[in-house]
Amino acid sequence: MDANSKRTNNKLIGWLIALTIIIALVILGISNKLYLRLSYSNLKHNHFSVNDNMYASPYAMMVGDVSGIPLLRLVKNSDGKGSPYMVFCGDKISLEKALSTKDKYIGRYIRHEIQEIRFKDKGGMDNFYAIQVEPEVLVKSKDTESITKNNYEVVNNDYYVIRLFVADKK
Repeated sequence: MDANSKRTNNKLIGWLIALTIIIALVILGISNKLYLRLSYSNLKHNHFSVNDNMYASPYAMMVGDVSGIPLLRLVKNSDGKGSPYMVFCGDKISLEKALSTKDKYIGRYIRHEIQEIRFKDKGGMDNFYAIQVEPEVLVKSKDTESITKNNYEVVNNDYYVIRLFVADKK
């Protein structure tokens, strides 16, 4: 082989590698479209840093249950199979108590997670914020065994809220 053929072969191999990488990235992007959309939404709307104050959002007050903002827990099946997912745990943040503080303060931000949520045999994915709930606004469920009754094992001790129910401003 002469020098020109080697250069042509090297260019062809380089283009094939680049094309393969581009195709793989496109396939990866298509297969993770929801995750990419949720990641973009988090980048656009999550203005929190660790230990920032969190407040009840106007959306929570418009559409929220009269009894409060529902809290979730990250759980896994007690048999250990499958990935962790979010479930409503029955505990809530009292909007009435939060509004009585004048600034609607409900707790402190811990972190963000994109997780699957399961509710009444349906599922989906969404953005969730781990929150250290202010004790004065926390309303514990009378049915404290709802998670263990359903054969869930709690992954951590954090409460989670759906992104739309919290704000970073009063």
